[in-house]
Amino acid sequence: MCFVFFQLAESAALPHIVPRHQLPTAVAQKQARELGSGLAGRPLGGALFAAGHLLPFVADLLSW
Repeated sequence: MCFVFFQLAESAALPHIVPRHQLPTAVAQKQARELGSGLAGRPLGGALFAAGHLLPFVADLLSW
């Protein structure tokens, strides 16, 4: 539920933060970052879990 509110707030705030001429680039970079992390995150999480059952959780902890 919080994810939905975050996505709406982020989409609404972006035009107020980024200059108008840079808005298409900012939206494209945001979308590429989201899709890239989804594409790479699952296989990386699986590989970490195969290496050690606690490893994905430690990696998540350290990434924050």
